[in-house]
This record gives sequence, structure tokens and C-alpha cells, in this order.
Amino acid sequence: AIGRTPLPAWSRRAVLRAGGLGAAGAAVGGLTWRAAIATAPGIAASPGPVGPGPVGTGGPSVASPAFGDLSGITPVRDFYVVDIELFGPPAVDAARWRLHVGGLRPYALGLHELEARPRVRQVQTLECISNDVGGSLISTGVFEGVPLADLLRGAGIPPGTAEVAFDTIDGYQESLPLADALAPATLVAWRLNGDRLTAVHGFPARLLVADRYGMKMPKWLTGIRPIAAPLAGYWEVRGWSPTAIVRTMSRIDHPAQGARLPAGRPVAVRGVAFAGTRGIRRVDLSVDGGRSWHATGLRPPLAPQAWRLWTAVWRPRPGTYSLAVRAVDGAGAVQTARVAPSFPDGATGYDQVGVLVG
Repeated sequence: AIGRTPLPAWSRRAVLRAGGLGAAGAAVGGLTWRAAIATAPGIAASPGPVGPGPVGTGGPSVASPAFGDLSGITPVRDFYVVDIELFGPPAVDAARWRLHVGGLRPYALGLHELEARPRVRQVQTLECISNDVGGSLISTGVFEGVPLADLLRGAGIPPGTAEVAFDTIDGYQESLPLADALAPATLVAWRLNGDRLTAVHGFPARLLVADRYGMKMPKWLTGIRPIAAPLAGYWEVRGWSPTAIVRTMSRIDHPAQGARLPAGRPVAVRGVAFAGTRGIRRVDLSVDGGRSWHATGLRPPLAPQAWRLWTAVWRPRPGTYSLAVRAVDGAGAVQTARVAPSFPDGATGYDQVGVLVG
């Protein structure tokens, strides 16, 4: 088998809503977490001319109604949410909130002081470490914030600092090695897609870091402090990966599992692929369960730490088909076909979709 067994569409693309927020209880590493699962955005390119074979790459530079929105940006309302809050996000009084920055010269910032600092704009994909193969716990947004390095250097980094720890309103703790904390793409962000963060996405401020799963990006920040020894974070002490490095993934967003398609007509096949800053060099599509593969068309990268959109055109004959997708990262490493659950290091395997053509 090249990947997981295809699941019903409702179990793979489910949307769980409660008053605008998602609420799903699931046993993960012995605990319960709450998740809002985003719908898959329409994100691919124009089909272009269909080649002589059954699958064509399509024209990745032309917008087309067949493939939908080419922005690759997830609307805030659809951005996935996973946290430890069973009853909704903590209430924050913006006027009283302070971000405490530790170091040789510790200081604190209010929200308006933080927002007044020079900020950077960064397109970034966030993925939950508990995201299943083909799952929806992955989204991409346009964030704005200040480099964490600027805040740390403003306080003075003590000699012997090994990591930087993060404290939050809800008691969640995480840490990063100092080198990652000082990386240019590591931000304390307070805006998403042009507006202040919403409560479920971490208002007033959250952390962003490249190449790590979302567990390493705490929301509702209250404290940043250099530490001399590594700190085991909230999910690490419950058995999840201490490094949480993102694995190469790819997903089929259209057609859906169980779709009935007309024979002989072009079918727009589309999806996303992600490998952190390793980037995506190629995405391959199979329509015969992995016996043969066809290169797809790729949209230009949105940013070094963002997913890539892929698209293909398929003109199927009557029959039953198992579509599968695999990605090749920027270093040439092919996404692993080995099927593994998300616990403890992130899920692996190829996303598959079964369709009927007739």
C-alpha cells in the first residue's frame, strides 16, 4: 500500500463549528484537545491545454474558475485552531496586558507599545503536529509582527543562554533553542491577514517560528525569558516530539473522496504541499494507486516558510480510481510513503482519494 486507506469525505474534511469556533474532543497522547478544523481553500492554477496523456500539468500562471482562488491564503474564519482550552480562548484585557521580556535588562511592553515597533510582514504556513495525512489542521496566513531577536537583544541576552522560554495566559509553556529564537523568521506576531489577531488565534500576541509544528508557536504570550537549560514544553512532557520539525506533506483538495466524475471531461485536480523552508521542488500525482506518477504544475512559492499550490488536469475514462499525491522537497528528498500516525513526530504517508468515473 502506498498510504493510508481512503476515508469517507466527512471524516477527512470535517468542519466542526460551535458559535463560530470549533470544538472537538479527541484523545491525543493521553489528553484531550480542542480543535477547529478548517475547510480546504480553493487553491490551484488554470488547467491550460490538456496534453495527449491522461494527466497534464496545467498552466500554473493563469487564473481559472476551474481551480478557484490562486492566493493560497487561508481566510481567518477558516484558519485551523488547536489549543488546550476546552471552553474557548482566555479573555484578555488589552489595556492591562503586558509582554514581559527577560534578560540582563528586563522590561515589559503594552500592546500599543508593541504595535508601535517597526514590524515585518511574513507569509507563513502553520501545521499542527496532530494533523493526519490529508487532514485540515494546516493553514497559511499573512502575519505581521516584530522579530523576536529584536525584543531579546533589547533586554540583553545573558551569557550561557541555551534556550528561550515562553509563558502564556493559559499556562502553556514552550521553548526554542537560542539559535532558532534569533532567526529572522521567528516573530512575535499580533496581526493576521490585515487585522489584529482574533481571540482564538492568540490575541494579543503569539509566536511564529519556521520549520516547526504549531505546538512550538504558543498563543496569548505574556513572557519571554532566556534560560540556561532546555525546558520540556506542555506537549513534550506528554510524549510528543521535543523538536517538532515539520515533515514533508502533500494533500489532494479536489476532487473529494467518493466523488462521481464524468468520463472524458477534464477534471481539475488540485492541492497543497509543504516542507517548511526546505521548500517543494516537485509534486507528483498518481491516478492508479501509485503504480505510475505524473508531475503536476506548481504555483510560485508564496514565501520560504509557506506551502506550495499544485494543480493537474486529468481526462479520465470510465472506471474506479485511487488518486494519490507525493511531494519532493527542495533538497530532492521524496516524501515518505511509510504510513505512521501523528503521535509522536507527525503523520506520514501519501494522501489518497477514491473516485468513480462514469
